[in-house]
Parts: sequence; C-alpha cells; structure tokens
Amino acid sequence: PHWAKMWEHVPGIVPYLRRQAGERYDRFEGIRKKYDPNGMFMNATAENARSGWANRLRM
Repeated sequence: PHWAKMWEHVPGIVPYLRRQAGERYDRFEGIRKKYDPNGMFMNATAENARSGWANRLRM
C-alpha cells in the first residue's frame, strides 16, 4: 500500500496524532476556523481526522 494515501486506515492513528500534537492541534484548529470558516480547504480525509471519525476505521 501507499502509506501516504492510506494513513487514515491505520488503527488508532487519530488518537495517536492527537496525543502527539497536543495543544498545537487545538491552536491549529482555531487558526483554520479563522481563515477557512467554511472549510473550503478541507477534504474528507482531513475532516474525518479532525472529527475523530477515522478512529473508528479498522483494516
């Protein structure tokens, strides 16, 4: 598999990324909302990771 395209299917990846990013993620999300309030630059993968939905995916 091409891991750069399949990363969201790694079990437990979203909680892991949240732990690694910590409060930097929250800061990023605040900036993202300020400059992209309508989500124009979001895609399904980014939205799934942001909302935590990808955490439920299993291989």
